[in-house]
Parts: sequence; C-alpha cells; structure tokens
Amino acid sequence: MSALAITTPSIFPGFVTNNADIHRLPLYNLNLDEFRQQLESLVLEYGIAFKSNLVTQADEMELFGAVNRKFKNLFNHQQKCSTFYQYDNVPKENGTWGVEEACRCLLKPSPWVKYVKIRSRKDPNQLKNITYLKQHGEIDELLSSQNNFVVEKDYSIVTEALKLHSSAIKERPSVQPIAVASNPNGAFKSTKVWERIYKTSLKKRQEDEEERAKTLSEESIRSKSKEYDYSNTMQMFGLDDGDESAGPQDQTVIQGAYLSYLHLRHLKIRDLRRQVLQLLNYFRSVERTITIFDCGFSMESQTDDTNAVIKSKRSSSKQGRSKNRETTSRNKARPKKHQKSRTIGTHHHIFNTPADFKVSQDKFMDYMGVENHDDYYSFDYDESATQNAEDGNMWREKSRKSSITSSLSRDLGSDEIPHVQDQSGFYVVYDSAVRDFDDLESELLLVGSHYIRKRTPTDDSSHGVSNFHVDIPLDGKRDIDRFAVMHDLWMCELNFTINKRKILDCFVEAYHNTFNSQERRKLAQMITDIIHQRPRHDFSGSYFVQLYQTECVCLQQKCSLLTKILVNHIDEQRQFLNRSCRSKTKSGMPFYTAPKQEISPNLPIPSIKHVDIFEFHSYLGSVATRTCAAMDYVIHDVIKMYGDDDITSNQKCLMEKIVYQLALEEWENAHKVGTSYNLQVQKNVFSSTFIDDPLLMSDAVESICETLKTGDSEKLIMSKEINVWKKASELCLLRHRLIDAAYETEALTSLYKQIGQRMGYEEFHSSLRLLAFDYAKLKESDDQSASRESFLIDEKKLDRYAPEHLSLSIGEMDEAHISKISFKNRDNIVQILEDRTKLEDIKLALSCQIITKNCFYSAIKQAAHSVRMDELNVIKSQKVEVVDENSSTTEFNNAESEAESNGESERNSQKSVLKRTKKNISFISIQKEKTGPRDAMMNKFLKEKSKTSKLKMQNIDELKAMKRKAISEYCDDVNHRLGLHAMRGQIIAHYTSMLNLLQSFPQTLNSYFMIGREFEQKFSQDSAEGLNVSPKKITRRPRRVMSDDGQEFLNIWFIPHYTEIISSHRHLTYKAQHTTLNTWLEIVSSLHEIVQFICARSRLGDSKIQGSKKATAADWGGIQGINNELKEIQSQIDSLPCLDANPAKNPMDVAELLVLRRKSTLMEFNVTVLDSVSETFLATGNTAGYRSLRKNAVYAFECLNGDYGESLTTIELGLPESLLKHDQKVKQMFPWLCFQSRYGPYPASYKQYWQDIESRVQLCFAGLTDTERKCANAELLGVGLLLDEVLQQGIEPLLAIDDSLDLSKINTGTPQQTAEKADETSNSILMKPLSKVRDPIASYKVIMRFLRLSRQLNIAKYDWAVHKLQIMDVNSLKLYRVFVRIFQNEIALPAYSSMSRQAGVNGQYENVTSDDQILPLPRGVPDIVVRANLLKRLLEMSEIRMIGELRQRISKDLTSFLGELSRSDEAVLPFDLWQPRGSGGGEGGSREENLVVSTPQMYHEFVQRLMSDSKSTKDDKGNKIVSFNEDHLNISLSKLASSIITREKDNFETYSSFYENLLQHHHQLLYRKELQVKLAQENPINFSSNSVQHRQFQLADRSHELILEVTALRAKVSQLQSEMSYLEETIRQDERLNCQDLVRELFEACFQMKMKLADYHLSIHEDMRLMVGETRGEAMEALEKLRNEEPTSTAEERLKTITNKEIQLEKLQQEKYEINMLFNKFKSLTHMRRTGAVSRYKTSIEKIRFNIASTKREYLAREMITREESALLREELLSARKALEQSQHRLEDTYDKIAFDKKVSQERNHIEQLEMQNRQQLHTAQHRKMQRLLTELQQKDVRLRSMTSDVEKNTVVNSITRTRMHRNLQDMESKLVKERTLKFDALERVDDLQSAIMFTEQVEQRFGSTCAENEIRRPKSSAVKLSKTSTRIRPLTSQVTGLVRRSNYVPVPLPKKRPHTAGNILRDRIAASVLFPGYNPINPEYTAPN
Repeated sequence: MSALAITTPSIFPGFVTNNADIHRLPLYNLNLDEFRQQLESLVLEYGIAFKSNLVTQADEMELFGAVNRKFKNLFNHQQKCSTFYQYDNVPKENGTWGVEEACRCLLKPSPWVKYVKIRSRKDPNQLKNITYLKQHGEIDELLSSQNNFVVEKDYSIVTEALKLHSSAIKERPSVQPIAVASNPNGAFKSTKVWERIYKTSLKKRQEDEEERAKTLSEESIRSKSKEYDYSNTMQMFGLDDGDESAGPQDQTVIQGAYLSYLHLRHLKIRDLRRQVLQLLNYFRSVERTITIFDCGFSMESQTDDTNAVIKSKRSSSKQGRSKNRETTSRNKARPKKHQKSRTIGTHHHIFNTPADFKVSQDKFMDYMGVENHDDYYSFDYDESATQNAEDGNMWREKSRKSSITSSLSRDLGSDEIPHVQDQSGFYVVYDSAVRDFDDLESELLLVGSHYIRKRTPTDDSSHGVSNFHVDIPLDGKRDIDRFAVMHDLWMCELNFTINKRKILDCFVEAYHNTFNSQERRKLAQMITDIIHQRPRHDFSGSYFVQLYQTECVCLQQKCSLLTKILVNHIDEQRQFLNRSCRSKTKSGMPFYTAPKQEISPNLPIPSIKHVDIFEFHSYLGSVATRTCAAMDYVIHDVIKMYGDDDITSNQKCLMEKIVYQLALEEWENAHKVGTSYNLQVQKNVFSSTFIDDPLLMSDAVESICETLKTGDSEKLIMSKEINVWKKASELCLLRHRLIDAAYETEALTSLYKQIGQRMGYEEFHSSLRLLAFDYAKLKESDDQSASRESFLIDEKKLDRYAPEHLSLSIGEMDEAHISKISFKNRDNIVQILEDRTKLEDIKLALSCQIITKNCFYSAIKQAAHSVRMDELNVIKSQKVEVVDENSSTTEFNNAESEAESNGESERNSQKSVLKRTKKNISFISIQKEKTGPRDAMMNKFLKEKSKTSKLKMQNIDELKAMKRKAISEYCDDVNHRLGLHAMRGQIIAHYTSMLNLLQSFPQTLNSYFMIGREFEQKFSQDSAEGLNVSPKKITRRPRRVMSDDGQEFLNIWFIPHYTEIISSHRHLTYKAQHTTLNTWLEIVSSLHEIVQFICARSRLGDSKIQGSKKATAADWGGIQGINNELKEIQSQIDSLPCLDANPAKNPMDVAELLVLRRKSTLMEFNVTVLDSVSETFLATGNTAGYRSLRKNAVYAFECLNGDYGESLTTIELGLPESLLKHDQKVKQMFPWLCFQSRYGPYPASYKQYWQDIESRVQLCFAGLTDTERKCANAELLGVGLLLDEVLQQGIEPLLAIDDSLDLSKINTGTPQQTAEKADETSNSILMKPLSKVRDPIASYKVIMRFLRLSRQLNIAKYDWAVHKLQIMDVNSLKLYRVFVRIFQNEIALPAYSSMSRQAGVNGQYENVTSDDQILPLPRGVPDIVVRANLLKRLLEMSEIRMIGELRQRISKDLTSFLGELSRSDEAVLPFDLWQPRGSGGGEGGSREENLVVSTPQMYHEFVQRLMSDSKSTKDDKGNKIVSFNEDHLNISLSKLASSIITREKDNFETYSSFYENLLQHHHQLLYRKELQVKLAQENPINFSSNSVQHRQFQLADRSHELILEVTALRAKVSQLQSEMSYLEETIRQDERLNCQDLVRELFEACFQMKMKLADYHLSIHEDMRLMVGETRGEAMEALEKLRNEEPTSTAEERLKTITNKEIQLEKLQQEKYEINMLFNKFKSLTHMRRTGAVSRYKTSIEKIRFNIASTKREYLAREMITREESALLREELLSARKALEQSQHRLEDTYDKIAFDKKVSQERNHIEQLEMQNRQQLHTAQHRKMQRLLTELQQKDVRLRSMTSDVEKNTVVNSITRTRMHRNLQDMESKLVKERTLKFDALERVDDLQSAIMFTEQVEQRFGSTCAENEIRRPKSSAVKLSKTSTRIRPLTSQVTGLVRRSNYVPVPLPKKRPHTAGNILRDRIAASVLFPGYNPINPEYTAPN
C-alpha cells in the first residue's frame, strides 16, 4: 500500500453527524457546547422561531417551549406521510388521498417483481460479511428497542419517553446484577423482574378496561390536565430554579436545550427514514420500467382516459410542469371505473402469465389503445417558485404541507428526492420498496450493533480490575448514545442513496435514448447494479461514518466524470447532425429536427442535459456502459496491483477515489487527438474537414458512381456502384482504426519514455530514423538471433535520433509512395477510391501502426511486471535463502564446490557481463527491435531490385508492389519478435501473480516452491542429470523449469527470476523460441489458475468477519489440502512417459496435462455448484440458499468459463446475431470483428479476472450460511467420489456411448507397445481402471466427457420440466417434488428398465409401486451410460414435443380455414368466387355467381378520387379507354388502403369493446375481493404487531437494567472468548514451531548417528575383509613359491580353483556389502516411518484428549447455563402462576358479568325481534300500498302521456291559427285606416243630407203648400245644391257600388230617423267588425254565429 498515498478529508459537507470525531462512537454528553452546532442546524431546518443565544436556563426553556409548541404539528405531519392506504381501496372519508399531495401516498402492489430477470452483481467479501452478520450477528437490544420507539405513533408517549430519557442521562441509575447460579451475590432476584413484567401487563389490561368504561372521566381528566400550572409556567420562563427535593422528572425540565435537541433529533430520524423509503421507491419504479422493456409489453392495462392529460404534461415545458400537475391531479381525484377498454386490454385468460405475451415496440405503438406504462416523477421544490426571496419562506411553509418531510431546509437532500406517480397520476409507494426498507433497516441495525459490540472499554476505567469482573454499565456500553448512532446510520444512508440516484439518473436518461436491445440489456444490468449497490463496510474499523464519506465521494466523482463525458457526446452528436442536415436531406442521412421544446427524459431536472422533444442519441447508452466498464477494469487492476491480499474495504474505497480523481484530471486536461504528431500528419490523417462530413463524402462517392454509368448493363453498373460504396465504408473504418492506433501509440510512447527515464535510458530508444528504399544500401545484418546476449542493449550501436514530433510508423519505411496518405480533401478521397492500391497502402500503414503500438505495450508490461516481481522478492528473499540452505545436504555443497572449481573463470566472466547490464534486462529498446528486421528487409529488397530488369523498375506500380511486399514481410518479422517479448512478459506476470498469492500461504511456499534469484548461476544438477535419483544421497530438484534447448521439462515448482526468463532460450532460433515459450506459457498459466482455484477452495469455508485477514478452513482442505493437490500434480507429472534414455519429461505432455486438469477442475466446480448443490437445496426446501447460489453463480461462471465480452472500443459494430464468435468459419470471414468481440474489454490486454479467480469462486458461496456451506462442501466431496467411480469403470463405457470414438485421442500415457502385442494390450487398456496418478491424461479426458454429459443432461432435464409443467422455473420444493415424480415416471423408469434388460437383469423395476420411491440405478450399467441414455430420451421427448407443437399449430390453422369455409354468414364472401370459370369441371365450372354486395362509402370516394385526374379516350373500335397517371393511381390506392385499415381497426375495437368491458368488470370485482381478503389478513397482524411493540416499550421501560446486564455479559463473554482463542492459537503455534524444530533436529541427529553406526560396521567389515584378503594373498604368494619349486598339475589346479573361489567370494562379499548398505538404509527408513507414525499417533491422542477436555468444559458450561435457565424459569413460573391465579379470579368475575350481560342481551334481543316483526308488518303494508300507488301512477302516467301528445298537437294547430289571424288583423288594420278617412267624409255628407232632408220634411209639414210653391218657384237653387252634393260624394258612391256589386247586396232604403250621430255609428261598426269577423257594416242586421 506504500505505492499510493491514501488520504480522505476529515470533514464532509454532506453529513451532519452527532459526533465531532467520526472515528468513534457517539457518547452521551450534556455539555451544550458539544451539541450546539447540531442543535442550531436542527432549529434552522425545522423553522423554529428562536433567535436568542443560549446563555441561561431561561433561554434554554424558551427554546424548549418553541420546540414543544411545534413538535406536535410536525409529528402529526410525519405520521400522515408514513400512512399508506391500499391502492384502489381508499376509505371514503379520504377520497382524495394520493392525488393532491405527495405526502399522501397509496401502497401499490408490485406484481412485476417476479418477472425481473436481471440480477445485481455483488462484491463477494461484502456479501459474505453481511451474510455472517445476519446469521451470527445479534442486534443490540437497546438499539432495537430505540429503533422501535422511533416508529411510535402516539405523540404523548414520545414526549413523555424523551423526558424520562433525558432525566436518566442526567442522573444515571445504578445497575445491580441479578442473583443467579453463577453469581449468587446479586443484588436482587429475577422474580422481581417477572413480577414487574406481569403486573405491568395486568395493570395495562385494567387500564384498558377503565378507559373503555370511563370515557367521561378521562375527558374530565384531560381537561384538567390542560389547566394552568403555575410551577410549570415559572420553570418554563426560567423564573423558578425548582425545588432541590424534586424528583428527576422535575429536574428534566431544567435541561431545555438538551431536551429540545432530543425532540428535534427524533423528528430528524423519522424524516431520514421517510426520505430513504422514497428513494427506494424511486429505485423500484426505475426497476419496473426496465423490467417492462426487458420482458416485453404485457396485455395488462388498468389506466383510464386521464392519461392523455398526463401525456401532454410530460411534453410540456419545465415552467408549466408544476401548474399543470395540480389541475390534472384534481381532475383525476375520482378515476372512472367503467370506461371503454383498450385494444390491449385485460385478456387474462389467454396466456399463462403476463410475461408470455410480448409485442415489439413498433407494433405496440400501432394500437390506438396504447397507453403510457412509465411512472412520473416530481420534486418538492421548484427553482422557479423560490426565486423571490420575500415570499420564499411562506412558499416553503406551504410546500412543506405536501412534502414527505417536515423539514424546511434544502441543504439535506429533500429537493433531491423524487416522488413517484403512476400512469393514473396517483402518488404511490410500491410494497416492494417497503420490503426493501425493512431489509435495509435490519441490515443497518446489524451494522450498528456490530460497532457497538466491538467497542471495548477504555484502559483507564478497567485499570486494576480483573478481566473476569463484569462492570454492567461499562461492559453494557451504557454511555453510547444509540439514538445518535441511529441518526448517523440513516444520515449516511440517505447521502449514499442520493449519490446513487444521481448516477442512476444519468443511466436512465441514456436508457431512454437507446434502442439497441443488447445495449439496453447492458444498461439495465448497470442500472440494477447501482440500485442494489451497498457500501463496502470495513468491519475492522472503529466507526462507519468515514467509510460512508469515502463511498459518497467516489459516487460523486463517478457521476461527475460520467456526466461530462455524456454531455460532450451529446454536443458532438448535435454538431454532426448539423453538418449532416445543412442541406436537403439525402437518402441514408439522419432526419433533421428543429429544436422546438427542450424536455427532460426522466426527472423534471435533467441529470445530463436538456434535449429536444424529438431529439434522440442512440449511442448515449453505449458510451455510458463502456465508460463505466473501463473504469471498473482500471479500478480492479489498480487494486490488484497496489493492494495486498489483506487489503481492507476502506483502503479499496480510497484507491477507487484516487483513480476517479486521476480520471477527472485526465478528462479535464485531455488534448486533441494527434497533437503530438507532426503538422503534415495532422493535416493529412487527423483532419476531419472532409471525410467526417457525410454530405461531402456522399457527393464524392456519387460523382464516382456517375462516371461508371457507361454502356454496361444495369446489373453491372449496380455492382460497380456497390463496390464503390463498400470501398468508401471500408476507407472510413480503416481511417478510424488508424487514428485509434495512432492515439494509443501516442499515449504509450509518453509512458514508455517515462519508464525509460526512470530506468536510466534516453528517449531515442522509442524512435527509428527514416530509411527510404531509394537510398538504402546493403548492410551486414546485426541481428543476433542465435546468441545469448541478443537481448542486451548496446547504446553505442544505436542511432540517437529523437524527433520532437511523432510520425506514423509507415513513415519509417518509405516517404515516396506508400506513406503518402491523405484524407483532407475531395481529390484525395476520389483518388483512393478509384485506385485499387491505395486501400492496400492504408491497410499496410495500419498494420505498421498496430505493430508499433503492440511493441510499446509489450515493453511497458514487461517492465511493470519485472518491477512487481522485484518488490515481492525483496519481501521473501531472506526466508527463501534460509530454506534453501537448510534443505541442501553436504553432497550438494560438494557438488557446488566441484562445479565452481571446474568452471570458475567462465562463470565469473558471465556474471560480470550480467552485472554490468543489470539495468538492461527488463527494458526493451524499440529501435533495436525494429532495426534488425528493417535492415534485413532492405537487403532483401535491394537483392530483388538488382535481379529485376531496368524496364520493370521504371514501372512505378511494380516498384510499389515490391515495396509493399517488403514492408508486409517486415511487419510479420517484427510481429514474430514481438510475440516472443509478449510471451516472456506474460510468463513473468503469471509467476508474479502466483508469488503474490502464495505470500498468504508461507508454509506451502517454503515447502513446495523454489524461488529463483537474480542472475542465478546454473550447475550440472540444474539439468536432466539432476533428475537421476540416487539412493545413496538426498538431492534437490533442478533449479530450472525447462532445459536450455526447450526439449526437456525439469521442475514445475521453480519460480524463476525475471532476469532468467528474459535471458532464457536466446540461443535458439526464433521459431524454436516461439515453440518453447508457448509451451512454457501454457504450463505456467495452467498452473497459475490451478493454484488460484486450490487456494480459493481452501478459503471457502471461512465465513467469519476477520477484518482484512483471510483464513483457510480445515473442512475444505486447508493447508493440507493444498499440499495434497500439489503432491498429486507432481505424481501425475512423474507418471508421464520419459524421453529416450532420459528421466526428463516432454514439455508438450506436461502442458497438455495441466490444461486438462485446469479445465476439468473448473468444470467439476461448475457442475457441482449449478447441478448438485442447487438440486440439494431444492430437495431440502432451502429456497433462499438456492436463489442466492443461482443468482451469484451466473456472474461468477461468466468469468471462469472465459466469456469476457466484447471490446469497449467498438460501439454498435459487432458480429451479426446469427453468427457465433467462437466458430472457425466466422473467424475467417470476420477476423477483426471476432477479435474485438471475444477477448474482453481490451482485447490486447490481459483479462480482467485472470489473477482474481478467488473472488469469482467466493462469489458463488458468499450468500450462504455455515450450514449451507457444509452442505456444499459435502456435494463437492460427493462429486469427487463420483468421478473416482467413473474412472474405475475404465474407457469401455465410452465405446458404449459412441462407437465412432477414436481411442488415439485418449492418450493413456503408457509407452508404445510393439505391433505384435497391440491387440492384446488394447483390450487390457479398455478393461483396466483408470487412475489420475497413473493415467492422468486419459483420466482427465474421460472426466471432461462425463462432466460435459452431466451438464447437458441437467440443462435438458430442466428444460423438459419447464415445458412439461408449463412454468418459468423449478425454484420451490413443491415444484421440485412434482418434477421429480413426473421425471421418474416418464423418463427415468422407461430408460432404466431398457438398460436393465440390455444388461441381462430382468425384473429389477417390476416392484416399483409408489411415485415417490427412489429408483436405484440399473445393476451392471456404468453411470456414464445411464446419463447418456437419459439425455438421449430427453432429446427424443423434446423432439416429440416440438413435432407435436408444430402439428397443433398446423391443425389450428387448418381448423380456422375449414371454419371459414363452413360459415354461412351473409357478410362473408364464398371461396368459390375466386375459382376460375371452367376449372371445376362439369356444371359447376361454367356456373356464374351473381353476388350483390352493398357498396360502402369508401368505394364511392375512391372512384371519385380516382376519376378526378383521369383521361378518357376511344380506341379504333370505339371502346372507351380511361387512363390514369401512375402517381395519382398510387396515391389513390394508398388512401384506399389506409381507409380500409382504419375501418377494420374501428370494427375490431367495436367488436371487442363489449367483451373487454365485461372482463374488466369481473376483474375489478375480483380485485376488490382480493383486496378485502388481503386487508382482513393484515389487520390481525397489524394488531398483533402493535401489541408486541407496546409490550416491547413496556419491557424496555421496566427491565432496562436486565437488558443492560445481558448486553454487558455478552460483550464480556465475546471479549474473553476472543482473547482465549487468540492466546490458545498463539500458544499452539509457538509449541508447534518449537516442537517441529526440536523433532526435526532430533530426527536428523538420530538418522545421522544411525548412518554413521551403519557405516562404521560396514567399514570394520571391510577392513577385516581387506586383512583377510592380504593374508590370503600372502598365502598365495607362498604357494606360488612352492609351485615354482615343485610344480605339479594337481597343485596348479588347486591354486586355480582357490583363486576362482576367492574371486567369487570377493564378488559375493561386495554384493553383501551393498545389500547391507541397502538394508541399513531400509532399516533407517523404516525407523523414520515408525517414528512418524508414533508421532502422528501421539498427536491424535493429544487431539482426542484435548477434545475430551474441551467437551468436559463445554458440558460444565452448558450445565451451568441450564441450571441458571432452570432457576430463571422456575422463578418465572412462580410469578406466572401468581399472575394466573389473579387472572383466574378475574376470569370468574368476568364470566359472571358475561352471563348477566348475556341474559340482558337475550331479553333485549327478544324485544328487538318483536319490534322487528312489527316493523316488517308495517313495511309489508307500506310496500303493498306503494305497489298500488305505483300501478296507479303508471296508469296516470300513460294517460298523461296521451293527453300530453294531444295537447302538443292542439298547440301546434293553435299556433298556426294564431299566425294566420295575426296576419289577417294586420291586413284589416291597413284597410280600416284607409276606410276611416273616406268614411268620415262620407258620414259628414250623409249628416248634411239627412239634416237637409229632415229640414225639408219639417218645412214640408209646416209649410206644405208654401214649400211646394216655393220649390216650383226656385228649382234652380236646389238643382245647384244637388249638383254640388253629387260631386262631393262621388267617391263614396263608387266604393259602395263596388261593394254592392261584389257582395250582390241589394241596398236598403235609409231610415226616416237617425237616432245616433255619425261618430257613434262609426265606432259601433268598427267594434262589431272586430268582435264578429263575419259582420258586414253595410248589413247591420247581420248576427254573429254561436
């Protein structure tokens, strides 16, 4: 950890904790200065009107009064926010609940949770720690009770409890222990506690009864409690200091500041809980959205027509969002229940599950009934509403009433918490969010309890006290402020969740812009990971606040980086869109949308940037996912590189924070791509003026296509155009790849120069000077490919060329032809597209650039891994040297001395050379690596040029072709050399990772591995000779992995130094080096993964929280298991065939063995986890373990199986979906795409988890408990035993499965047999059992085949079960039992019976009668054959099922077809109409059908539209021809089609509306009943929970001392246990080490003494034999002398015989000597074994004795505990009996009361029944009367209707008559007006005439004669008067004459008298004409009709 400086700020602005020191638990402190800051912040937050400084007690009490006045309102508002009514079941009095205010939410079910397919990826260490806490962690009782107190609903209980709490803090009561068996000196007995508990419960019951019986008295008491209290008032004002003798309750009033702080903190905790719940609800809403998009659209639709308002609201602007929301929600206060159903309605009966019906998005949007499925989100505060500072407080006070919290402050995240509204506009809280909140609450309680329990007492307080003394207040942690701990927990959790939400919003907005299903799936996975992300708790720390701070900083930095990148991407996309749409839109170009209205895709305030309503960025999601994936990759590598094996979670968070800081700085300081290159390259290659403009590029390509349109055919022209467009696309891709390679080269070059500068090298090693082909000369190749010193760098021979700017790698080869690449203008692009060789030049330039990039990458990697190995070797160098010296014997030292004496001068010279070049070992000079291949390329080019004729050399194309070929060969040569460096770097990396891993297992590292030293010298024993084992001496293994020539494998346990790896095999050719290094890399990589898996498996049983220390478990193998596995590997290697006359092994065989072992190990683990363990959990009903295992194992095996995903650099550029990336043909077709899609995020780099297999293995079992882990361990052992049984069956079962199996592929590892014995040995090979040690390769091949077969069988089995049972998954015990029963009956039993009969065993399964009976395997049938037959039968059943489904579909279609044929509806056209005439034969063929169909309106519209633009002509024959324009015809047909579709859609909606409404109605009724049942089930639970909660309060109040004592005892016991375990472990380790050293020394001394004694005996025997031989020789000499004196034949023969016998005797003695030596060795070996057995026996005896002692101690401890428990139970029983007796008396009294009440109730019921009968009779009478009245009313109603109809008719007639009369009156009035004037004149004349006549008559009477005479005398005057009169009355005469003529009226002579005047006559006539229409004024005798 020294490589990185890890720091964190001590103050974090997002947290307001209760403790100034965030590194320790908060304690109780009544000092005002300690909590003044927190109090002021809470006062400001809750708007308490208090501005005075807290100086005196009066100020404090004034503050408490202000808090107390506001506390009740705030508390009630919080209670309202925490009340959730069931969705669709709101009480009538709260009808608008969930509509108007966000604080009133509805509890909505979450039926979509079970369809969630995307599971979160979790950290294995964190998951394991949390699982351990849930299993073994005990929640602190006081913390739990205080947490329950926080959710108390009664305001009075809370205030009273807080006062008592403050008094207890001020004057803490003394706590005395209880008298029990282990502590008989206790202060009081437990009976008092039980009496208090039971009395409390009885008292509570009495109080409840009294409350029910005396409600009036309670009201009076309440009224009295509200009366004025003088003393309390004086204390509140601070005028009375109180009485000293007052109780603690009176003294709490004085602590006004602290009491105010307690009240406000209580409100704050409740607000924090509600805010966290709201955020969890938002997360669930987002999960619902991605689940709908991931699983498809369901047929479910429960929304109404008010969604149209909401949809319009979503597209509204930000300013109008809050205004529309209020009006819309009010209109939707009462949603309609009966409305028209949609097209996608409630067809619940059609599909099995809602997820079965899926519709694509395009089809889904075609429906008219499509509705929104997403939720809406809003905030409490709006920026536009709070701009005015004057009314800001008033607005906030108003908005708080609708907020979910009672806070006014915006600084604590209240404005960052979104409210969720469903598609109907209701504010909802999902029930799954409530469950998440409960789980989070329990987890936080566990975490807080862990830190409370972990805290140890201070040294001062425990000084001088015995460790076994229990101080209850101290050990019980009474001084810890647990309310403050809760506040810190919820505050930290709120900040953490808010920061999660900010990142989540970025991903959600990117999700809404993404349309690719694969990218959406990746985004959904990341969203799910963020939703379920939890802080990585460091349980080794002292407190959790600092870790939360670091986590929040990491989240903030991640969000900032992601936001900046996405905003930059949006800006670039907008610029590209503007460039593409600046002119008329072409085909293929994106459509331009004018920015009209900016919106936020998700929340009211966007997390990234405002976008237009029609603006989409389809690559935004890809950029987001790849950015986060890249950062995760970097963080993981940094942690593995700089972090040790014991790194803590806090250190990981700090390192992650540093990485994000560096990433942000890198992004801020990022420069433009290509700035380090020279200006010419920037203009030609990096310029984006032309080629990045799609319009200019399309114009250029179209211009080329125009030139191709010559006289060729259309098909040929189209083919040419396609080729041109293909070249253009390829050109853009090549340029993109070239720029990427150049940019990576630029970054790697700067890093390479930094590394070289640190290692003492200059910059010229990274560059190569240009050497053009035209100026090249022949050179002697300086390439030392077959030299050991070829890797050494000699700077004197290198060119010190260091350019200021970079250039493309192709510029190092040529500057005349090939390197001239330009993309800056149109001419260059056209030239490239028209010239065939230009694209080849670009590809060649790309190859050179990629080669250069890989060179830098390999050099940097090799240097980095070498430095890392040096760091690890420094740690272990001394220990390794000590181990090597101890393990060496005297013979080895003698061999070393002899080797040193023989070759001392040679080694000294080599050593001096290596030491001089020590700094050159790990550094690769790029110039040196490129110079040799380039010189060879130039030499070859010059030779070919000299051989070519001058005529060809003048041809530029030929010269370019030669250059292109030469450069291509140069690239291949450099790539080959680069591969060697890359393989050496990977070998160093694997050895470094293995060495780092084994640091945690020092015993294994020192016992089995040999660590190489820097510049280590090799001896003769470090070759194949060192493998020769001699029984005379102990030798070590060779300190070399492979021999110098690479043909011999020597030692797998040797970890060489990187200097040896770099310098090895340099004398070989490049091809031989490649083969050797490749084999070495296969060996070390396989061994690396095997060792990682073995070590990971040994740690699987460790589930305890031990901070950063990882321990192995003996149950899972432990250290001994690791050692046994390594021994088995060595035994397998030893069993491999040796080379000819050489004990060394073939490296190819070793590599094959290790690769097979690695694959089989991982596959065995895969089969065990996914098949065996999962099935065991299901069979035992452990569904929680099953789900945890399956969920975590999916992501673990993705990495273990090599599925690393696609590259991060390719966005939307992958293989087609129908192609497989592992297919060889696909690799040939798309090599680059395959390479990018199968080798992980960075294809050229190492895989992400290549050195972290342990975390993936741990992830599988991280969520399991200890019991489940033991079960998994048993399954692992069971699978291992099963594989051993499979190996015992040999290879023969494989032939029974596959007859075409090639046995040559299964190498048994035996030596080759001769041709004569081939047949005999083949049968023996097939029949003999296999062994992993004897036949490792064949065994692992058989195991691989068996495991693959088992995995296929399990997949096929569960797939068959899913289709058979019509379910989604077998994930419960019930389904599993059904599946097993059906599988046994339908699959297993027939297959077993068939195999049993084939094996010759009949009747084995005839006695199977029960379905639940377990079927045994067929006798005599191998297991692999059984599995193969089961798989075959499952495949047959699947095939039958698929055929049956196809037949059903065909039958269904045929039935519908025949049903249409048989329909006789008139609206259906007969199918015979489409038959051609005469085709049917007979009479039917010539029959004509005349069908009359009513023509619809669209037909006329179509004809009218079609004929509107037609031309009619006539042909030669006179026939009329109508012609149409083609466009007009197409338009008419399209409109006709659209109208037909519209009509059919309307018809379909009309047809289905009735049925959908009917189903909707029944669905609503059923839903109502379900809600009622659910509420009925929940009510008792709620009641019981409330009562339990109340009892917990009572228990916490009454027995606080007992809880505190239990807590203290537990803490002390755990502390003592940990101390004892630690001491015992240290003592054991010390004893073990001492004993091991002593035993080893004794054994070695004894062994040496025995060896010396045996040697002494043998030496004495040898001396005696020599003395006897000398004596015998002397005797023979004497005999020779005698023979010379007297030679006889007999004597000679005798002498010869004696001599021969002596020789034979000498040989026998020599053999005896050797046998004695061997016997002595065997005896010593036997003694050594006996000694080891005795030591093991003694060890086992000691273990047994220790177990016996520990068992006795446990027995005594348990006996003591049982005694204490029995005593406590007896005391509890006594108090319970007393309480029961009292209850019995009360029960009898209650029974009497109940009997009396029952009797009274019966009498009352009888009276009520009589009254009810009377009421019923009255009711029936009234009912009859009402029936009569109803019948009468109906009759009257009928009469009334008929009369009303008549009246209406008469009214119409009368109205017509009135109109006519009115018109006649008008005419009459006009006539009367005219006649009036005439009649007045006429009447005046008549009056004159009458007067004249009357005068005349009078005269005549008086003067008869006189008058006659006078008249005779005066005729002239009278005539004159008459003439005048006649002239004046002419008009009247004419009119009257007309009237007389018209009416044929005969005039009546005038009367003689005139009784009236003219005026009266006129008035009478006018009145008569008005009253009587038929009156004739000329005929006054007319009478009107009756």
